[in-house]
Amino acid sequence: MNTALINAFRKYGIDRSMWRMLLGFAVAEGNNPSGNPTLGFVDYQLPGIGTDLDSHVKALADQLQYRLPVAGPFPASGTEYDQAKWMAVVVGQVGSPSDWQGNAQPSQAHYINSIVTNMPAQSEIDALGGKLVEKLLDYDRSIVPQETGYWCGPAATQVVLNTRGVVRAETDLARRIGTTTNGTNYVGLIEAVLDTELPDAWYTSVYLEQDPPTAVQKEALWNNLVNSINAGYGVVMNWVAPPSNYPRGVNGSVSPRYGGGTVYHYVACMGYREDGGFRSVWIADSGFQPQGYWISFDQCATLIPPKGYCFAAVPAPKPEEPKPPQDDFEKWMKSRTDRELIEWLVEQMGPGNPDWKSRGDTLRDKVWSL
Repeated sequence: MNTALINAFRKYGIDRSMWRMLLGFAVAEGNNPSGNPTLGFVDYQLPGIGTDLDSHVKALADQLQYRLPVAGPFPASGTEYDQAKWMAVVVGQVGSPSDWQGNAQPSQAHYINSIVTNMPAQSEIDALGGKLVEKLLDYDRSIVPQETGYWCGPAATQVVLNTRGVVRAETDLARRIGTTTNGTNYVGLIEAVLDTELPDAWYTSVYLEQDPPTAVQKEALWNNLVNSINAGYGVVMNWVAPPSNYPRGVNGSVSPRYGGGTVYHYVACMGYREDGGFRSVWIADSGFQPQGYWISFDQCATLIPPKGYCFAAVPAPKPEEPKPPQDDFEKWMKSRTDRELIEWLVEQMGPGNPDWKSRGDTLRDKVWSL
């Protein structure tokens, strides 16, 4: 059961920092006579939600996202009680006499303690969790918001430059990119400026005209953005987001507040994460709060067509290979100062010394041969 839950958590972008608490929550909901049919994925009462585990975890993920503004960020570094209390707020378990169906509910304290009591050992989560790979570039979060309604392209460019220590004004970038009140025509205009500012990065534009992209295009996108970010360079993406595909936050991120129909927008991809096969990317979004969030890579790949993205094609720096250890005596002998000292000692021990016995090459010859 726990393995199936973990796989479903990954599928719907539920951050692993929540897993232990949610496994305790699952048992608590199963033991709760009133249950919570909206969220209890072991309680199959709510009409319209399938009775399979996947459907209930999806409903849970949607509710976690919906209630984040009320409950606040998940207290990942808090105590077990803090985390369980956060979940009680998410599900609306505030100790009221009954739920919306009129079923009697336990007190909030009892409910919280039930979650805590049923949390599995952290070692079990670690064993189920598998490998997590994450890379997030550092950049000045204060510069992310765009200064006009149509400078999202220059703003994304500004963030990508900032992570390399290059500071440029948005107005200057807008002029150089050729951005007008209609926005930035295509990502290649941004690439041209990045090539000027960061010539060693080899920025390259790729256009995904087919919607949805092919599996090959999608894998190339992942490899390109991973290699670019590993090399220390952000990726500029041109998105088309209809209302049915507004970006949805994962890994505990609040979804950005898109609205007003189809959104044509540039963003900066500044990080990636791979957790047991679930891929996600970190987006610096100049136009919409919270202006920094994780979304699934799968969704990201659907937001780019029919537009494009530009990434740094420079290879990631190879880690330095450890040099073979050098003999301490050899290093000492190769020092000029020490070598001169040895020469002086040799002179003192030379043929004038009755104990000196030459065997062909002298110690002095050996020293200077190094």
